Amino acid sequence: MTGAQALTLATAALWSDGFSFTADGVPVVRIGVAAGLERAEFEFSGGSCVAIPQGGPAKIRKVVGVETVAPDAVQVEAALAAWRVRSGGEAYAVPRGALYSFSGSVVDTRRVWIALPKGAGEPLERVEAPPTGGVSLSCADGVASVWRFSDARYQGVRYPGNLLLTLDAAGLLAIVNEVDAETVLGGVVPAETYPAAAAAALQAQAIAARNQLLARLGARHVADPFHLCAKTHCQAYAPQKATPSTSDAVRATRGRTLVRAGRLVETLYSASCGGFPADPQRAFSAPETLRVLPPADLSSPPRSWCGGASLGMDRYRWTKPAPPDLEILERGDDGRVGAVRLGGREHRGDLAVRRALGLRSGLFSLAPSGASRAIVGGGFGHGAGMCQIGAIGQAEAGRTADSILRSYYGLDAQLIRLW
Repeated sequence: MTGAQALTLATAALWSDGFSFTADGVPVVRIGVAAGLERAEFEFSGGSCVAIPQGGPAKIRKVVGVETVAPDAVQVEAALAAWRVRSGGEAYAVPRGALYSFSGSVVDTRRVWIALPKGAGEPLERVEAPPTGGVSLSCADGVASVWRFSDARYQGVRYPGNLLLTLDAAGLLAIVNEVDAETVLGGVVPAETYPAAAAAALQAQAIAARNQLLARLGARHVADPFHLCAKTHCQAYAPQKATPSTSDAVRATRGRTLVRAGRLVETLYSASCGGFPADPQRAFSAPETLRVLPPADLSSPPRSWCGGASLGMDRYRWTKPAPPDLEILERGDDGRVGAVRLGGREHRGDLAVRRALGLRSGLFSLAPSGASRAIVGGGFGHGAGMCQIGAIGQAEAGRTADSILRSYYGLDAQLIRLW
């Protein structure tokens, strides 16, 4: 083999939630680029190569989380004992999150789920054994649990850091980008917002994205050989989209993170709130009761920053033909639809409603009545946390990244530098 060397790594290392650091203290994380592949061709400095999985699946136990407790041994044991009695069976402790420190600042995102084998609750997965076997390459002899390449391309995209080829939970091929967190953000910011936005808005986005990255380490994709995915489920990651403006924003905010009372702020963000910020609790859970409240008046909203930005106005207001049998069942105090009936089937929760109707957001109403009625909507995404178009509007008005972030996450939020 010529060019970049391929190295074998311990499989167990990829199936733990731990991570390493660069020499200057930046976390090195693994981003899942693709998974579930039967083969994949990639390029490196010495040529091209085809990877093929040669192994069996991991052993994954699916359980249901019923309660979260602090990562304290006494509290965990007490909760386990109580649930064993209550359920008349087995209960498990499923840890999530991580504890780590940077230059004296401690980041603690840990929580422990108490889980049962079945029932109602939060679906969780526990890895009991990693996949068996490994991956073979057309350009090398043997089968390795993990192959590592530097300066490699997959589907025409050059990935910074290292490209790992290994098995996923199903025993198929996974392609993973191993890279430091700051470099990851260089591919997240341009994928999540407009590179043409004012500098302060891009800096606010970089800080919010850094918070999200740190908060999700050890909390997501625990049944995968990577910490985070490259999709919006975690944060969109597209290193090929990096521009000078977005890279400058990441560099200008290097290591800066938003905290409150010593803990990471949950820096949710979406493209546009449409002038009506969403309730974060309702945005990510289905309503328990049905209430039909008056719709938000989208023709005369309160003054909003996203209504006057130079970018993204196509996401501020929009219309779409309405299905004739669409019925709105529930609307929250934030004006967003929480449940609908369509084709005789009920859809509950913001994301379920949006997917069922193919809508940009749950902020909509029906007008006028009759066969020609339309869906009149505003905003793009769940609408909770920072409104990205609103942040652009604030930046264009001369506000700093610090003031933009505080306007969405609270005046008691503080910026600190972790590295």
